[in-house]
Amino acid sequence: MDGLRAIAVILVLIFHAGSDLFPSGFIGVDIFFVISGFLITEIISRSIENSSFSLSDFYIRRLWRLQPALISVVIFTLILASIFYLPDDFINYAKSLKYTTQLTSNQYFANATTAYAAQDNQYLLLLHTWSLSIEWQWYLFLPLGIYLLRKNLSEKSLKVVTSVITICMLALSLYLSSRYQNKSYYFLTSRIFEFMFGSCLVIFNYEKLRLNGKITSLLGIISLVALFYVASKRNIVVGHPNYHAVIVSLASAF
Repeated sequence: MDGLRAIAVILVLIFHAGSDLFPSGFIGVDIFFVISGFLITEIISRSIENSSFSLSDFYIRRLWRLQPALISVVIFTLILASIFYLPDDFINYAKSLKYTTQLTSNQYFANATTAYAAQDNQYLLLLHTWSLSIEWQWYLFLPLGIYLLRKNLSEKSLKVVTSVITICMLALSLYLSSRYQNKSYYFLTSRIFEFMFGSCLVIFNYEKLRLNGKITSLLGIISLVALFYVASKRNIVVGHPNYHAVIVSLASAF
Protein backbone atom coordinates (compact mmCIF):
# COMPACT_ATOMS: atom_id res chain seq x y z
CA MET A 1 0.00 0.00 0.00
CA ASP A 2 2.82 2.42 0.86
CA GLY A 3 4.50 1.64 -2.45
CA LEU A 4 1.31 2.35 -4.39
CA ARG A 5 0.78 5.60 -2.48
CA ALA A 6 4.38 6.63 -3.26
CA ILE A 7 3.81 6.00 -6.98
CA ALA A 8 0.69 8.17 -6.90
CA VAL A 9 2.54 11.02 -5.16
CA ILE A 10 5.46 10.87 -7.61
CA LEU A 11 3.17 10.92 -10.64
CA VAL A 12 1.15 13.88 -9.36
CA LEU A 13 4.26 15.90 -8.41
CA ILE A 14 5.94 15.29 -11.76
CA PHE A 15 2.74 16.24 -13.59
CA HIS A 16 2.29 19.50 -11.69
CA ALA A 17 5.97 20.32 -12.12
CA GLY A 18 5.30 20.52 -15.86
CA SER A 19 7.68 17.70 -16.77
CA ASP A 20 7.20 15.73 -20.00
CA LEU A 21 8.29 12.53 -18.26
CA PHE A 22 4.70 11.66 -17.26
CA PRO A 23 2.39 14.05 -19.13
CA SER A 24 -0.64 12.23 -17.70
CA GLY A 25 0.66 11.98 -14.15
CA PHE A 26 -2.69 13.34 -12.96
CA ILE A 27 -3.80 9.67 -12.84
CA GLY A 28 -2.12 9.62 -9.44
CA VAL A 29 -5.40 11.04 -8.16
CA ASP A 30 -7.27 8.04 -9.58
CA ILE A 31 -4.87 5.80 -7.65
CA PHE A 32 -5.54 7.78 -4.48
CA PHE A 33 -9.29 7.33 -4.88
CA VAL A 34 -8.90 3.54 -5.12
CA ILE A 35 -6.66 3.56 -2.04
CA SER A 36 -9.16 5.75 -0.18
CA GLY A 37 -12.08 3.47 -1.06
CA PHE A 38 -10.10 0.50 0.23
CA LEU A 39 -8.83 2.07 3.47
CA ILE A 40 -12.06 3.78 4.51
CA THR A 41 -14.20 0.73 3.76
CA GLU A 42 -11.82 -1.44 5.77
CA ILE A 43 -11.81 0.97 8.72
CA ILE A 44 -15.61 1.18 8.80
CA SER A 45 -16.10 -2.56 8.27
CA ARG A 46 -13.76 -3.46 11.13
CA SER A 47 -15.52 -0.96 13.40
CA ILE A 48 -18.89 -2.48 12.56
CA GLU A 49 -17.60 -6.01 13.18
CA ASN A 50 -16.23 -4.89 16.55
CA SER A 51 -19.49 -3.08 17.41
CA SER A 52 -17.53 0.15 17.83
CA PHE A 53 -18.75 2.06 14.78
CA SER A 54 -19.66 5.70 15.34
CA LEU A 55 -20.43 8.22 12.62
CA SER A 56 -19.32 11.12 14.81
CA ASP A 57 -15.99 9.45 15.60
CA PHE A 58 -15.46 8.71 11.92
CA TYR A 59 -15.97 12.33 10.87
CA ILE A 60 -13.88 13.70 13.74
CA ARG A 61 -10.94 11.49 12.71
CA ARG A 62 -11.32 12.56 9.09
CA LEU A 63 -11.41 16.22 10.10
CA TRP A 64 -8.25 15.96 12.17
CA ARG A 65 -6.48 14.10 9.40
CA LEU A 66 -7.42 16.31 6.43
CA GLN A 67 -8.42 19.78 7.55
CA PRO A 68 -5.17 21.03 9.16
CA ALA A 69 -3.37 20.67 5.81
CA LEU A 70 -6.25 22.36 3.99
CA ILE A 71 -6.26 25.28 6.44
CA SER A 72 -2.51 25.72 5.90
CA VAL A 73 -2.99 25.80 2.13
CA VAL A 74 -5.84 28.30 2.42
CA ILE A 75 -3.78 30.66 4.59
CA PHE A 76 -0.72 30.42 2.34
CA THR A 77 -2.64 30.96 -0.91
CA LEU A 78 -4.62 33.82 0.63
CA ILE A 79 -1.35 35.60 1.44
CA LEU A 80 -0.04 35.05 -2.10
CA ALA A 81 -3.27 36.20 -3.74
CA SER A 82 -3.44 39.29 -1.52
CA ILE A 83 0.08 40.32 -2.52
CA PHE A 84 0.28 39.41 -6.20
CA TYR A 85 -3.25 39.27 -7.67
CA LEU A 86 -5.03 42.10 -9.43
CA PRO A 87 -8.55 42.91 -8.15
CA ASP A 88 -10.40 40.78 -10.73
CA ASP A 89 -8.09 37.83 -10.17
CA PHE A 90 -8.43 38.19 -6.41
CA ILE A 91 -12.24 38.16 -6.69
CA ASN A 92 -12.04 34.89 -8.65
CA TYR A 93 -9.70 33.49 -6.02
CA ALA A 94 -12.11 34.53 -3.26
CA LYS A 95 -14.92 32.67 -5.04
CA SER A 96 -12.83 29.53 -5.24
CA LEU A 97 -11.92 29.97 -1.57
CA LYS A 98 -15.58 30.09 -0.59
CA TYR A 99 -16.38 26.86 -2.39
CA THR A 100 -13.21 25.22 -1.09
CA THR A 101 -14.23 25.88 2.51
CA GLN A 102 -17.69 24.50 1.67
CA LEU A 103 -16.01 21.37 0.21
CA THR A 104 -17.68 21.90 -3.17
CA SER A 105 -14.73 23.29 -5.14
CA ASN A 106 -15.04 20.48 -7.69
CA GLN A 107 -18.45 21.84 -8.68
CA TYR A 108 -17.10 25.39 -8.82
CA PHE A 109 -14.13 24.54 -11.03
CA ALA A 110 -16.31 22.41 -13.31
CA ASN A 111 -18.16 25.62 -14.17
CA ALA A 112 -15.25 28.07 -13.88
CA THR A 113 -12.77 26.27 -16.17
CA THR A 114 -12.92 25.11 -19.76
CA ALA A 115 -11.12 21.86 -18.87
CA TYR A 116 -8.89 20.56 -16.09
CA ALA A 117 -5.58 20.92 -17.96
CA ALA A 118 -6.47 24.15 -19.77
CA GLN A 119 -3.65 26.67 -20.03
CA ASP A 120 -5.55 29.38 -18.14
CA ASN A 121 -5.84 27.16 -15.05
CA GLN A 122 -2.24 27.57 -13.95
CA TYR A 123 -3.11 30.63 -11.85
CA LEU A 124 -5.97 28.96 -9.96
CA LEU A 125 -4.29 28.51 -6.59
CA LEU A 126 -6.94 26.19 -5.18
CA LEU A 127 -7.68 24.12 -8.27
CA HIS A 128 -6.15 20.99 -6.72
CA THR A 129 -8.71 21.06 -3.88
CA TRP A 130 -11.33 19.58 -6.24
CA SER A 131 -10.18 16.08 -5.26
CA LEU A 132 -10.48 16.79 -1.53
CA SER A 133 -14.03 18.02 -2.09
CA ILE A 134 -14.87 14.77 -3.84
CA GLU A 135 -13.34 12.83 -0.95
CA TRP A 136 -15.54 14.62 1.56
CA GLN A 137 -18.67 14.27 -0.58
CA TRP A 138 -17.96 10.54 -0.80
CA TYR A 139 -17.61 10.38 2.97
CA LEU A 140 -21.18 11.61 3.29
CA PHE A 141 -22.48 8.44 1.60
CA LEU A 142 -19.96 5.68 2.29
CA PRO A 143 -20.15 5.21 6.11
CA LEU A 144 -23.93 5.11 6.34
CA GLY A 145 -24.16 3.01 3.17
CA ILE A 146 -21.75 0.37 4.46
CA TYR A 147 -23.44 0.34 7.86
CA LEU A 148 -26.93 -0.21 6.41
CA LEU A 149 -25.81 -2.82 3.88
CA ARG A 150 -23.82 -4.83 6.44
CA LYS A 151 -26.66 -4.72 8.94
CA ASN A 152 -29.37 -5.79 6.51
CA LEU A 153 -27.70 -8.11 4.01
CA SER A 154 -26.02 -11.48 4.19
CA GLU A 155 -22.40 -11.69 3.14
CA LYS A 156 -23.35 -13.18 -0.22
CA SER A 157 -26.02 -10.56 -0.89
CA LEU A 158 -23.60 -7.81 0.14
CA LYS A 159 -21.11 -8.96 -2.48
CA VAL A 160 -23.81 -9.04 -5.17
CA VAL A 161 -25.11 -5.57 -4.29
CA THR A 162 -21.59 -4.12 -4.13
CA SER A 163 -20.77 -5.60 -7.54
CA VAL A 164 -23.95 -4.19 -9.08
CA ILE A 165 -23.30 -0.72 -7.64
CA THR A 166 -19.72 -0.76 -8.92
CA ILE A 167 -20.75 -1.80 -12.44
CA CYS A 168 -23.54 0.80 -12.54
CA MET A 169 -21.21 3.57 -11.38
CA LEU A 170 -18.62 2.52 -13.95
CA ALA A 171 -21.22 2.65 -16.71
CA LEU A 172 -22.37 6.07 -15.48
CA SER A 173 -18.81 7.37 -15.48
CA LEU A 174 -18.23 6.24 -19.08
CA TYR A 175 -21.51 7.89 -20.11
CA LEU A 176 -20.58 11.18 -18.42
CA SER A 177 -17.14 10.97 -20.02
CA SER A 178 -18.69 10.93 -23.49
CA ARG A 179 -21.46 13.42 -22.67
CA TYR A 180 -19.45 16.03 -20.73
CA GLN A 181 -15.87 15.56 -21.93
CA ASN A 182 -14.48 18.78 -20.42
CA LYS A 183 -16.45 18.62 -17.17
CA SER A 184 -16.67 14.97 -16.09
CA TYR A 185 -13.18 15.17 -14.56
CA TYR A 186 -14.66 17.08 -11.61
CA PHE A 187 -17.85 15.06 -11.08
CA LEU A 188 -18.30 12.96 -7.95
CA THR A 189 -20.53 10.66 -9.99
CA SER A 190 -17.64 10.07 -12.40
CA ARG A 191 -15.34 9.00 -9.57
CA ILE A 192 -17.51 6.72 -7.44
CA PHE A 193 -16.48 3.59 -9.34
CA GLU A 194 -12.83 4.26 -8.42
CA PHE A 195 -13.66 4.32 -4.72
CA MET A 196 -15.80 1.22 -5.26
CA PHE A 197 -12.91 -0.72 -6.79
CA GLY A 198 -11.09 -0.26 -3.49
CA SER A 199 -14.21 -1.05 -1.48
CA CYS A 200 -14.72 -4.30 -3.39
CA LEU A 201 -11.37 -5.60 -2.13
CA VAL A 202 -12.68 -5.37 1.42
CA ILE A 203 -16.19 -6.66 0.69
CA PHE A 204 -14.78 -9.68 -1.14
CA ASN A 205 -12.37 -10.44 1.75
CA TYR A 206 -9.06 -9.79 -0.01
CA GLU A 207 -7.20 -11.25 2.99
CA LYS A 208 -8.63 -14.69 2.21
CA LEU A 209 -7.38 -14.72 -1.37
CA ARG A 210 -4.63 -17.25 -1.86
CA LEU A 211 -2.80 -17.08 -5.17
CA ASN A 212 0.41 -18.65 -6.37
CA GLY A 213 3.43 -16.47 -5.63
CA LYS A 214 4.45 -16.34 -9.29
CA ILE A 215 0.95 -15.28 -10.30
CA THR A 216 0.85 -12.46 -7.76
CA SER A 217 4.30 -11.26 -8.84
CA LEU A 218 3.21 -11.30 -12.48
CA LEU A 219 0.01 -9.37 -11.64
CA GLY A 220 2.08 -6.83 -9.73
CA ILE A 221 4.49 -6.31 -12.62
CA ILE A 222 1.69 -6.01 -15.19
CA SER A 223 -0.17 -3.55 -12.96
CA LEU A 224 2.94 -1.43 -12.43
CA VAL A 225 3.65 -1.33 -16.16
CA ALA A 226 0.01 -0.40 -16.84
CA LEU A 227 0.16 2.54 -14.41
CA PHE A 228 3.31 4.01 -15.91
CA TYR A 229 2.08 3.31 -19.45
CA VAL A 230 -1.10 5.35 -18.92
CA ALA A 231 0.86 8.08 -17.10
CA SER A 232 3.22 8.38 -20.09
CA LYS A 233 0.42 8.84 -22.65
CA ARG A 234 -0.37 12.32 -23.94
CA ASN A 235 -3.62 14.23 -24.28
CA ILE A 236 -5.87 11.82 -22.41
CA VAL A 237 -7.27 14.32 -19.92
CA VAL A 238 -10.25 15.22 -22.14
CA GLY A 239 -13.07 12.89 -21.21
CA HIS A 240 -11.23 11.54 -18.19
CA PRO A 241 -12.16 9.43 -16.25
CA ASN A 242 -12.80 7.02 -19.10
CA TYR A 243 -11.31 3.66 -20.02
CA HIS A 244 -7.86 4.95 -19.05
CA ALA A 245 -9.18 5.44 -15.52
CA VAL A 246 -10.61 1.93 -15.59
CA ILE A 247 -7.16 0.55 -16.43
CA VAL A 248 -5.57 2.61 -13.64
CA SER A 249 -8.21 1.57 -11.11
CA LEU A 250 -7.89 -2.12 -11.95
CA ALA A 251 -4.11 -1.93 -11.83
CA SER A 252 -4.24 -0.17 -8.46
CA ALA A 253 -6.62 -2.78 -7.05
CA PHE A 254 -4.43 -5.66 -8.28
